Parts: sequence; C-alpha cells; structure tokens
Amino acid sequence: MTTFIDKNNHKILARIMPLPTIIADHFGTTARCQMVFFYDLKPSQNNIIDLLRSLGLSHSEAQLAQRIGHLETLKESAQNLCISYETARSSLKKIFQN
Repeated sequence: MTTFIDKNNHKILARIMPLPTIIADHFGTTARCQMVFFYDLKPSQNNIIDLLRSLGLSHSEAQLAQRIGHLETLKESAQNLCISYETARSSLKKIFQN
C-alpha cells in the first residue's frame, strides 16, 4: 500500500492485490496478475449519500445515516436536518430494517 496526493490535493490510497485465480481463469491467463485499487481517503459527502441511495435508502435516510456515521447523536442529527427527534428515530429504524 502507498498513499499519494492527486491533482485536486486529495489523499489517495493505492493498494495492490493479486488477481483471484477464478478471474484470471476467466480471462484465459495463467500469468500472475495483480489489481490496483484506489481509495479516496476523504470522499465527498455526495459520494456517500449516492452510495447509500444505491443501497435503497431515500435521500433523507441517507443524510441521516451519513450524520450518524460521522458520530453525531440522533438528537444532533435531527436538529441539523431540521426534523423532529421522533422522525429521525423512525427513519433510523427503517434504515436498519432495509
């Protein structure tokens, strides 16, 4: 693993891993292959919300989950999203039922 800074001044982690045999077989190669994964160590908030939406959460549920993930309490999250504590609580229950 190594880290570097991209042209937008974002810290990027690069990780090299061996290509699983099943994938190498699919491509018909017997050579030892490797994959490189790149991770943005500070993803934008929109990327996180988009990811949560792709997992089936509504936009408001994704916003709440993001705030909880950033270690806000449920009460703080409700205040910051301008919703009642009970609405936030109901939304959180729904998130975990998905």
